[in-house]
Amino acid sequence: MVSSEEIEEYYKKLEGKLTREDFKSKIEEKITCMNGLCDIKTAALLVASEMGVNEAVKIKEMAIDRSNV
Repeated sequence: MVSSEEIEEYYKKLEGKLTREDFKSKIEEKITCMNGLCDIKTAALLVASEMGVNEAVKIKEMAIDRSNV
């Protein structure tokens, strides 16, 4: 089962596009589709991306202290 704490940040970015249960279901489907080759957070990121959430970082915004590049 998908843990709420691990996916909350991605769910918040969806701004009501789907219910929390639908989001969790899509995450579980994504993990199954990838034969378990991704973790919960990666699956949540992929689902959010498919729903239009953009996590891209522009090159000009990159910095040494930025951990998610």
